[in-house]
Amino acid sequence: MKKGFVFLETLLVMVVLSIAVLGVYSTYVSVTSNIDSRTYYDNIGDLYKTEIVRNWIDENNLITSENYIKITSSNCSSYMSITNCSDYMDYLQIENIYINNSNIVTLLELNDSRLSNSLKLYIKTMNNGNKRYIIVNYKRNNKNYYSSLRI
Repeated sequence: MKKGFVFLETLLVMVVLSIAVLGVYSTYVSVTSNIDSRTYYDNIGDLYKTEIVRNWIDENNLITSENYIKITSSNCSSYMSITNCSDYMDYLQIENIYINNSNIVTLLELNDSRLSNSLKLYIKTMNNGNKRYIIVNYKRNNKNYYSSLRI
């Protein structure tokens, strides 16, 4: 009788420990996968550069009736009154600047082909709300980095 009880007790402890280890492992995998994707989002250097861009936008009062504005180095002179704005964007390694004029989730709902998949993934990590944001896409070593600030 005692041998059967010890065996069942050992088996029960093994099952409980296995479930605990499985739970810890699944949590670890989800945390590390988030860390890998977050290395490209909101770096401190990018946030400082985004603050510079936000000041440009405040100076130029960029307001439109569209859901968002996409500014590139080729069209920035039509939106900003900065001389050589394309040179500034190239110097700061800015690929695109997005200014939303409504809820940030509406950018995801648009299904606009001009929005890259990496931008859509970044928007999903942002806090949602009816606030205006500036999202800046930096390009370094053929990788997209994103940073955003409220306007």
